[in-house]
Amino acid sequence: MKASVECYPCLLAQILKTSELCGLEGADKKEVMNFALKTMADLPADIYPHEIVVAVNEHIKTTYCSSHDVFDPFSDLKNQTRAIAETFYLSIEQKIEQAPDSLEMAVKCAALGNIIDFGAKSHGNLDVQHELEKIDTLDFAIYDYQPFIESLEKARLILYLGDNVGEDIFDKVCITEIKKKYPEKKIIFAVRDQPVINDVTLADARAIGMDQLVETISSGSIYPGTILSKTTESFQELFKTSDLIISKGQGNFETLCSEEHPHLFFFLRAKCEKVANYLKVDLKSMILMKSATDRMGYS
Repeated sequence: MKASVECYPCLLAQILKTSELCGLEGADKKEVMNFALKTMADLPADIYPHEIVVAVNEHIKTTYCSSHDVFDPFSDLKNQTRAIAETFYLSIEQKIEQAPDSLEMAVKCAALGNIIDFGAKSHGNLDVQHELEKIDTLDFAIYDYQPFIESLEKARLILYLGDNVGEDIFDKVCITEIKKKYPEKKIIFAVRDQPVINDVTLADARAIGMDQLVETISSGSIYPGTILSKTTESFQELFKTSDLIISKGQGNFETLCSEEHPHLFFFLRAKCEKVANYLKVDLKSMILMKSATDRMGYS
């Protein structure tokens, strides 16, 4: 999904938050917002909104934060949200163990993790607990669970695309359950190549022990999504040869929804009107969808 004027309010809100996390004030903050507006006005139409995020981040880094070895303004927020999510790890495990179909519950928990986007909205413990309590009745506007299970049973190599820090705790529980049910399958967890907003990097994945559970790699993406043509050649080959791909979150959906793969599944919440309209669902709908470009009319 390419950038459009409907993307601008969210982009500007995210850029403003980034500039504030970098400690910018007054004229500096105004300069960044003006740069963002000019960037959005001047860039070609055939571009992802994720590329705008990175262009503005690079401007902030080089202009105001050049002394930083690693540009990661969301670092503190990621640490806080990871700590919150980890307090619910045992609760999620118990939900799965007590469910009539533990694998289906694990998949629902993974999807639930995208509801709780800690980077987009601050969540206290009570909010997370409330979402967990509702999981038994979690309703999906699109729910291709049976096709997912059919693909999972046949798959030998599974590529799991991570999304946000905090959400990766839910991914870990889901992957653990898949491994329990299908110990012979190889699972690879792929993350961003460097910090970008609150997305998972190798360092973030290692912080929760994901690398001790499954092979964990960088996709080469520097964007808050997976623009396949801008990932490493080895990742592109892995994407092509994987028997099953689990793509988590809206950022990955926006950048991969037009990619063709016979066993590509999206787990996400439709968090904006543009994505909801694209999927022909209500805003905030839960989605577990097998990719089918002809079904949705993607281009």
